[in-house]
Amino acid sequence: MIAAHTGHVNCHETGAIEATGHKVCVETSPDGKVTPAMVEAVLARHDGTEHMVSPKMVYISDTTEIGTVYTKAELTALRHCCDEYGLLLFLDGARLGSALTSPESDLTLADLAALTDVFTIGGTKNGELFVLDMGRPVKIIELAENMIRLSGYEPYRDIEIVETGLRPGEKLYEELLIANRDLEKTGNGMIFVEHQPPVTPEELERKLTLLNDALEKTMRTEDVSCIRDVLHRVVPTFHEPEEVNRTQGDTVKIPEQEGACS
Repeated sequence: MIAAHTGHVNCHETGAIEATGHKVCVETSPDGKVTPAMVEAVLARHDGTEHMVSPKMVYISDTTEIGTVYTKAELTALRHCCDEYGLLLFLDGARLGSALTSPESDLTLADLAALTDVFTIGGTKNGELFVLDMGRPVKIIELAENMIRLSGYEPYRDIEIVETGLRPGEKLYEELLIANRDLEKTGNGMIFVEHQPPVTPEELERKLTLLNDALEKTMRTEDVSCIRDVLHRVVPTFHEPEEVNRTQGDTVKIPEQEGACS
């Protein structure tokens, strides 16, 4: 795979790619975009001699990881380059919404379909959060018992399970976003969309300043209470594990999933 050095496949996802026996070949890009010259530079280092494989795919993202967008001319040139060398062109559209609405871009969805081999459309980085109805909760104790049985042993006879209790920061159950938010149903009854309220640059700057000041105070005093206080102010929906556990009581009760399809 050929990619710009800023591509997240060169950092966040490299392990998943290379664990399957593939390799990410990168070229330094001043603007986060891949050009035909960059592709040819990588190919020149893989001349097809014995014991050397050749790249087969070019990875790009639009909007790129550093905020730039492709034009139709740039994507067309990259398409021609891929055709010349027999390469596949993959476009990661995690931020495609911002790219297509940018005044610097003249691309359309039809252009992407014609000029790439595969492209994806993301929603979470365009102001939407997809929430899954995960069904019946899985108890950790049941998971441990099943893992022991799958290994050919019998729980509590061959392998003992010891419940040590909660560690600091752990909760008895995970708070369900679907239980307390206004969600929009999708065509799939098990998938919902939360439209996150917009945050102005001024509000974001104010919250970051509060968090930074609290972090510096904590480092000076080793008192984490100020961090907790600020988290409650910056993230109104934040609940500390101890608060959740006190509310929950001794018996774990799963909140009703309002809005879920019956």
